[in-house]
Amino acid sequence: ANDKGEVQVNLTEMQNNSMKDLNTLFNTSDADSLAEKGLAEEKQSGEGATLTMKIKLKELEEILPFWEIIYTLKKVPGRG
Repeated sequence: ANDKGEVQVNLTEMQNNSMKDLNTLFNTSDADSLAEKGLAEEKQSGEGATLTMKIKLKELEEILPFWEIIYTLKKVPGRG
């Protein structure tokens, strides 16, 4: 993390490895909502035609447990 607590993520690499690592397809545009909510900066072009994004790690860590609860509840039959 930098001095602002931001971590740079290579979105292109995430997209390329998502099926293998997560068993689901991740698109670089899937991260746009993080920027819209102020949890990350807008996407930027990186070296070698890659897309990167700086994510505010501390803020994301604070809301992650709530996302996990919602995701779990959506998997329960009869909910979501």
